[in-house]
Amino acid sequence: TSGGLILIDREFLKIADKDRLFFALAHEYAHAYLQHDLRIFDPILQGKEGKLNGHSQTLVETRRRCEKEADGIAARKAKQLGFDINNILDFILTMSDSEKGIPAELRVYSSPRNRAEYVLAVYQSS
Repeated sequence: TSGGLILIDREFLKIADKDRLFFALAHEYAHAYLQHDLRIFDPILQGKEGKLNGHSQTLVETRRRCEKEADGIAARKAKQLGFDINNILDFILTMSDSEKGIPAELRVYSSPRNRAEYVLAVYQSS
């Protein structure tokens, strides 16, 4: 949250290598730093449609953009600090797809393959 609290599953901590752990933490930290929780939930509490960068958007589109933004920051930081992109990509590709079977226009999260492709592109362009 923008309050700075990041929760990590104990089982993940048991199995994660430094690259996976860094990416997960950097991704979640980016959400907190950018106050994504406030950007998503304040408009809902006020009964307004979400706005991001001056454009009116649905909640799904706003959440999707926030996820991509957090992935991009985590990918750039991973590159800057020398983390192994192959371990990060393996992490993304082996995660379960919590939205499998949901139509693309209703998904918040990219498919693991699309997410991995985006993270790799950002990593390589940094």
